[in-house]
Parts: sequence; structure tokens; C-alpha cells
Amino acid sequence: MADKGWLDGVPWAIAVVGWGVTHLFSEMRERRKEARSQIDKLYESLSKLTIEAHEFHSAAEFSGTQSRELIAKLHRLERMLSRIGCFDQDGLSPAIIRLRRSITLKNFDASDFKQQAAESEIFEAIDSAAEEVEDEMERQYRYAFPSQFPYVRWRTGTASPKIWPK
Repeated sequence: MADKGWLDGVPWAIAVVGWGVTHLFSEMRERRKEARSQIDKLYESLSKLTIEAHEFHSAAEFSGTQSRELIAKLHRLERMLSRIGCFDQDGLSPAIIRLRRSITLKNFDASDFKQQAAESEIFEAIDSAAEEVEDEMERQYRYAFPSQFPYVRWRTGTASPKIWPK
């Protein structure tokens, strides 16, 4: 019988490589699930923020407490967005700025405050800006975690890539 020497190690090499690949894809799946969970929480926060902004602008009179709470919730939402690793903050910034402006630019000062009707331009701007933030989050999530094999976008270099075009 001939000496097989190096062939004895082939099953072990296959097992090690198989384990490594399985571990890699399992890790990617967990990261995808974690990011999706964080994004779902962001959707809830964004929805609550939008509702509270509608309540603020439809109130009979200006509330300094509500205005401060809205600003605090906007900052909290921005911090939550910055914690999700698959997001390019430069790509999200314009949508966040539009959301902030839609809530606080008009009718947010006690001296200029007027109760807004349901079909108000302010409400339309808030809803549109919130949808834009959602769309940008989804676009960036789909870019980072494609629905086709290998189910993740490989990053090269130390800086995160710009996600263009939209």
C-alpha cells in the first residue's frame, strides 16, 4: 500500500475551512439582524417624533415644554442613527436636516405660533421629511446588506465608502 502522507490532512483542512466559512456567514447574518432590529427601533422613534410634532403644531397655544422635548428627541434620534454602523452619516445628514427644519423652522417660536389645521403645509413637510429619513435608512441598509449572495457588502480600506448614487 502506498503512503498517502499529505492526503491524511485533507479532511482536516476541509473541516477547518468549512467551519471558518460557516462562522463568517453566521456572523454576517447576526450583524444584519442586529442592524435590522436597530433600524426598526429607529422607525418607532421617528414615528413617535412625527406624532408629537403634529400634536405640538396643532395645539391651541405654544408649549415651551413640548418644544424642548421635540428638540431633545431630535437630538436623541440623531445619536441613535450615528450608532448604526452600516449608515453613512454624510448621506443621512441632508434628510435629518430637512426633518429638523420641518419641525422647528416654522411656527416654533412662541411669538409666531399659530395652531395648524390638519392640511397644513407644516404637517406635509414633517411627514415628507420623515419619509425621506426612512427611505434613506432603507437605501443604506439595502446597500450594506444586499439581498443576494454574499448578503453583505465587503468594505475595503479604513474609511467607510460613500454610498452613491442614490
